Amino acid sequence: MDRVHATPAAPARTIVLLGAAGVLLGGVEAAVLVDDGGTWLDLLFPLTAVHYWLCGLVIAARRPANGTGALLLLVAVTVFVTQLPAFGNDVLTAIGLVFQTVCLAAFLHVLLALPGGRLETPTARRIVGVGYVMAVVANVHTWLFTPGPAGPGTVLRIGQNAELVDVWRLGGSAVYGLVTAATVVVLVRRRRRVPAGQRPTIGALYDYGIVAALVLWAVPNIGRRAASTSS
Repeated sequence: MDRVHATPAAPARTIVLLGAAGVLLGGVEAAVLVDDGGTWLDLLFPLTAVHYWLCGLVIAARRPANGTGALLLLVAVTVFVTQLPAFGNDVLTAIGLVFQTVCLAAFLHVLLALPGGRLETPTARRIVGVGYVMAVVANVHTWLFTPGPAGPGTVLRIGQNAELVDVWRLGGSAVYGLVTAATVVVLVRRRRRVPAGQRPTIGALYDYGIVAALVLWAVPNIGRRAASTSS
């Protein structure tokens, strides 16, 4: 008789220590942001990172064979990275600038990996791959060519070109919009294939994923429009 080898769960002490480390890191980032004059909106980033970190640890401990826990930990790390410029160190600032929107791609990765935590189809893998590439490439203009006075956000700047920045931003927004649309289409198709008896659970996960993907696309665009209107 064949034996089924289950993925071993991490010891409880390890989970607790990792959880405490995530909370500590989130607290340090929040304190730095407050000291730097950050608003309550800025504090949402470390709080969100801690939330996903703890959720990822719990899922990884309870369902070690499911990759969702590891993906949520990845999301948490990428959200932590977005706040590295607040520490005032040039190296940390550069890392934060380059990877500032990778958290969006990581979250789309989570949505497309539902419910088992793995990308089961070539289409999902292509969407996620494009998402990660675009998360870096689409923001090249913000750290290489953004015009204005020198500051923490210009440690990687090699020139100033407002026209290039506008064109790059428009192209990046268009591609990210396509990635989001493709994600929603995949989730809607999966939602339709869910058996009636699983719709209150699995179907609800896909409903959440669809709404979350649209919100992730809409919020940055609304923020940019509001900023351009106020200026």
